[in-house]
Amino acid sequence: MVCSGGHAMSLSLGIKDRWRCCKKGCMKTVYLRKNTYLENSKISFSTIVLFIYSWVNEYTSIKFCEKELENDHSTTVDWNNYMRGCIIKQYIAPGTGFQLNI
Repeated sequence: MVCSGGHAMSLSLGIKDRWRCCKKGCMKTVYLRKNTYLENSKISFSTIVLFIYSWVNEYTSIKFCEKELENDHSTTVDWNNYMRGCIIKQYIAPGTGFQLNI
């Protein structure tokens, strides 16, 4: 990734998940969550990526997420519902005759 000045950027995950310009004096920053559905999420970026990976591979039971991702019950239910909603919104257009069984 490059900044608006054309300089290389580095990825920083932690308190503030962001891309940051490597050139001294530039230091432009692009936050990973800004203007995305992750903007108001309190879960760490790495946990979100692990959840999405786990969800795609059907490993997001309550028990699994509590143990492996350290998510509580309601967070796991919310994220499972959110991921299903994303798939429906992205791939199932109204009036196409397709049915998604969840």
